Amino acid sequence: MGIGGQIRNRHNLLVMPPMLTKNEHKGYVRYQKDSMGLLHRLWFLTPEETQLAKEEEKLLKKQNPQKKFSIPFFQ
Repeated sequence: MGIGGQIRNRHNLLVMPPMLTKNEHKGYVRYQKDSMGLLHRLWFLTPEETQLAKEEEKLLKKQNPQKKFSIPFFQ
């Protein structure tokens, strides 16, 4: 994680890395990298946001079948 990086939970509250636990902080996330390629921001997604992200991924793949998308969406 880069300098000034942020982790936000499903309620959009800041979470410090030592406070991350497997039970409370698992699921799908979106992330943003800085200009150096380091993790800058990470968001844990709500179930609704997860569903929207999956639909977005399907739409992008349908619009551009030849292009490989690197959608920051992981479990």
